[in-house]
Amino acid sequence: TIQAHDNWIWSISFASQHHLFASCSDDGTIKLWDTLTAQVRGTLTASGRKILSLTWIESDFLLASGHDDGMIRLWDMATQQLVRVFEGHQGWIRSLVFNPDDKTLMSGAQDNTIRVWQLDTGECLRVLTAHQGWVTSIALADQNNLFVTGSADATVRIWDLGTQQCLRTIQLPLPYDGMNISHA
Repeated sequence: TIQAHDNWIWSISFASQHHLFASCSDDGTIKLWDTLTAQVRGTLTASGRKILSLTWIESDFLLASGHDDGMIRLWDMATQQLVRVFEGHQGWIRSLVFNPDDKTLMSGAQDNTIRVWQLDTGECLRVLTAHQGWVTSIALADQNNLFVTGSADATVRIWDLGTQQCLRTIQLPLPYDGMNISHA
């Protein structure tokens, strides 16, 4: 066992091209791990804020992190420096996903919204408001031009990636404290 974080770990994200994964925690840090040696290669600190979600933008060697202050921070992993802050959500950022097709970042948060961000400018391009509870997870389909969101409102929604319109809502029998959806 390797001791690295001092509190709960909320998310782990792989950058397989770089033989790294990142973990984030309530302790306000992101740890960068070498997948071959299991050693910590760096630590990023975000002003003591809880960090709840992560996603890699491997093509540009960037890492996005979602925080309890409603902000998303974008890190350059070559320098391990903060390069941009995305502002707009009210509440915890529970899920992040990068869309490589159009270089956008999608976020789901405690404010019941999904936001679509232009990666290179930080501009919020769209706010999707179909959920009635925290958006806890987002996943892109590898094909079919779809993405899926899960929420504390006990629904899963299937969206058209191009139009960003909700195509179908699946009502689950019970509300969940959290839901995690990942692509296969």
